[in-house]
Amino acid sequence: MNIIKKITPLVVSALVLSGCASLSEEECLVADWHQIGVEDGSAGRDVNYLANHRKACAKVGVTPSLAQYEKGHALGAERYCVYANGLALGERGGAYNNVCSGELESEFGDGYHLGRTRFDQRKIVSMLEETLVGYQDELEKVYEDIALTEEIIVSDASTPEERREALIEIELMRDSIPLLESEIDITYKELDENKRRLERLLK
Repeated sequence: MNIIKKITPLVVSALVLSGCASLSEEECLVADWHQIGVEDGSAGRDVNYLANHRKACAKVGVTPSLAQYEKGHALGAERYCVYANGLALGERGGAYNNVCSGELESEFGDGYHLGRTRFDQRKIVSMLEETLVGYQDELEKVYEDIALTEEIIVSDASTPEERREALIEIELMRDSIPLLESEIDITYKELDENKRRLERLLK
């Protein structure tokens, strides 16, 4: 994407400092609406973003020039709506606000679709990794609980009833091990499959 070289320091300052692209009263009084449109379009903002500037400038009785802003915005959007930007937005998981149109929308959209697919696939991989760790922790906890319960059985301080209850608890805990091991195995396979899918998307 081409870099816009003639953006006024005033507009740049407003966009950086405000966070929401609103202008100060002083900036509204000397605003270049064409250039602001270029900047907003180049940043991938919808043309309706002008409403933010209109609200900011109403305090000093300044009404933005819609015609100048739209012309500038169209130029900025043309520079923004390329495949690489669509890909980057999708990979960040950002929302597409339909700022592109026509052939530009097709090019940008192709990039966005791939990027968003990569983003979603990374989320799936991350979720499976967390699930796997959860099952592994749970299995480890079962083995720890079994070991602690076995201490009750061998303790001289335990009553016969306590030993019987401990044996029952151990049996129940041991019964849960095959299920957990099965879930771990299934999750491993799903994780491996989805990692391979992500690798293919990244090629």
